[in-house]
Amino acid sequence: MDVIALPDQAVFRSVRPEDLDWQPFPAFPPSARLAIVVGQPTGPGLYVIRVRVPSGVKLMPHRHPEDRVYTVISGVFCRSGQALLSGARMADGWGLRRR
Repeated sequence: MDVIALPDQAVFRSVRPEDLDWQPFPAFPPSARLAIVVGQPTGPGLYVIRVRVPSGVKLMPHRHPEDRVYTVISGVFCRSGQALLSGARMADGWGLRRR
C-alpha cells in the first residue's frame, strides 16, 4: 500500500533537517529564519513550517487566523506567560474562543 503525504506527491517522502531551506521572513527580526517543510502557508490545506530564532531574540505578539500546533524542538518557547521547554507541544485555537 502506498502512503500519500500530500495530494501532489505520488509517494511519501521524508524531509531531513539538513535539507530545509532556511529563509528570512519579513515579519520576523533579521536574525530569525523560517523553513517550509511541507505544503504552502499561503494556500489552502495543511502545511508545516519550522522557525529558528536565536537565543535572546523576541518575536512581536501577533495572531493567526487558523489553528496551530507548536512543538519545541530545542530551547525554550515563551508565549502568553507560558514557557515551553524542548519536547513540549501546545495546541492553539482548537475549539477555543478567540479574543
